[in-house]
Amino acid sequence: MATGHSTGSGPAGYARLITRHGLNAVPNWHASAVGPGGCRREVAADGSVFETYTAAYWPGESDYDHLEFALKYDGTNLALLSEIFKVLEAEGLQAFIEAAPYGKYRRRLWFLYE
Repeated sequence: MATGHSTGSGPAGYARLITRHGLNAVPNWHASAVGPGGCRREVAADGSVFETYTAAYWPGESDYDHLEFALKYDGTNLALLSEIFKVLEAEGLQAFIEAAPYGKYRRRLWFLYE
């Protein structure tokens, strides 16, 4: 799988944030990636799930886009969110939420951040 994030492929959601920021955190039970393939695939083994989404699911380049993707597709992991919030700028998160304040995942992010 390609890892060039500018092409809209590679790790997504929590997996991207953990890798990008070098977080020393327990991986989430559900890991996501976006690939160039034409179908969505899911592989489950040993209590974890790895899911590959089509390019149409690529959330964007920002950490905040991947945070929203994580809540949508990877679930809510409070321990991981706590570590991620430590490395993200509060002003950036606030601007991301204010851009679409009525989105349910953005409201959840704000609630969890507070």
